[in-house]
Amino acid sequence: MKKAFCNKRNLKLFLVSLIAGCFFLFNSCGLDEWYVLEAPRAELTPNYNNRDDESKVFRFRTADPSDYADSGLDFMGTQVFYKIYESSNALETDRSSIVSSTLSPESMQGKIDSLRYKTLFIVDQYHGSVQVEVKLTGNNVNPSYILGSGVSSTVPVRNISSSTKDFVFTQSNYPKTSDGDYSGSDTFTDGPWYVALFANSVGHDTTFANYYSDMVYLGSVRLDRN
Repeated sequence: MKKAFCNKRNLKLFLVSLIAGCFFLFNSCGLDEWYVLEAPRAELTPNYNNRDDESKVFRFRTADPSDYADSGLDFMGTQVFYKIYESSNALETDRSSIVSSTLSPESMQGKIDSLRYKTLFIVDQYHGSVQVEVKLTGNNVNPSYILGSGVSSTVPVRNISSSTKDFVFTQSNYPKTSDGDYSGSDTFTDGPWYVALFANSVGHDTTFANYYSDMVYLGSVRLDRN
């Protein structure tokens, strides 16, 4: 009986020591922090089925950097991505794949790259939320533009190496297979073409690890040859 009594007492002491050790470890080491970024909010989402010039305007509002003050995360701004398509069906396939994806925001950044979306511009944010408006094509009366505080460009410019980079397509200036922002063929020279835009928020923590928000669909427009 004495032997059994000693085993029970030793077991009790062991359990108490184990609990105390775990408590010390959790409180001394802490848990890893993880940040969730608010995504931009689409306010005016054009559809490529609408062909009048006035309906081809994108408008969205960025997340507010002040929401992350003293959080340990630096809100860097908003990225806007685009891609040009020969086929509206191909655009819809990619759009559906992106908006229905269950990938993490960080993995979605890689997916956007793999689908050959290119950065159109960046909104550098240091103060509050910003409203941004984009018109990809235009004419002398209604020119193309990017409006908003902190945008890296005021005119939409394709992110390719070609010397001709605007979205005004003509008989001599049209998307080609070698262009990194285009899904289509070189023989498709008369149009129409279709452009989709997406955006996300980006920031980094004290170790400079990047964080992203969910990817937001901003809409799509049809571009006809001039």
